[in-house]
Amino acid sequence: MIVDWSKAKSILIVVMLLLNVFLFALISFYISNQGISRETISNTIEILKGRGVAVETEIPRYSSDTPSLICENGGYDRETIAAKLLGFVPSGGIGDGDVLEKDGKKLVFRESSFFVYTDTAPSDEVEIEDLESTKSYIGKFLDRLGINAANYKLDSYVRNPDGSCTFMFTEKYRNFLVYDNSIKLTASQKGITYLESRHRKIKGFAAGSMRIMPAYQVLLKNFGEGDENVVITGIDIGFKGYIKEEDNMQQFSQGPAWRVTTSNGDIRYFKASDGEEIN
Repeated sequence: MIVDWSKAKSILIVVMLLLNVFLFALISFYISNQGISRETISNTIEILKGRGVAVETEIPRYSSDTPSLICENGGYDRETIAAKLLGFVPSGGIGDGDVLEKDGKKLVFRESSFFVYTDTAPSDEVEIEDLESTKSYIGKFLDRLGINAANYKLDSYVRNPDGSCTFMFTEKYRNFLVYDNSIKLTASQKGITYLESRHRKIKGFAAGSMRIMPAYQVLLKNFGEGDENVVITGIDIGFKGYIKEEDNMQQFSQGPAWRVTTSNGDIRYFKASDGEEIN
């Protein structure tokens, strides 16, 4: 067999160039996401410890420039939700603040992106002691309302004295949590007794990005005097609606934010741009 060494050499050169490009991209990605040293994180933990603040979770090393998130109002199909939950839709439509009731069930849309539902006598069967089974039931319940449960992450849950469980879910968009898109839900052995859902439709990322203050700097800036005996149990980054807009605007931005959770259940949010607390 005759080998065209010139052609083979050219192919080999192209392959090596492509490999180098791939390795350069991989290393660049690694550096951009791991640019904060482990020593810096360790020092931060020790400094906070000296202030009486314990960190019992991993401090994220994320520091990449991040764009804001564009959202818009009107995230719910009110008629579908009313029909599924109550079995009827009022002929005059459903306005903000309208209270719809039937057979011990009550539904009210507080605004275009927020509704509350209660049921004093649900009649389903839920294996409430089995977490996975209960989560599956909740997922089907939400999907039936037109709320895509697969887009939500279970943040926390607690077992109540009466045997029911209260769950907190937060929507996830491209590996970021959208803190204002949340679901609070209580399930008993008989079904859903309480549902509070907030959701604004996500349009995508805004043009341009802002520089992110790393989580360790946010902690050092905000946890000190007066925070003795605080135990930090969770730190993550997402989007929060702190960018002020007119109330009647249909479309608006949510900025990147750090969320810090403590062992006593307190949740604090900080602007990821400068570490200022969001009140």
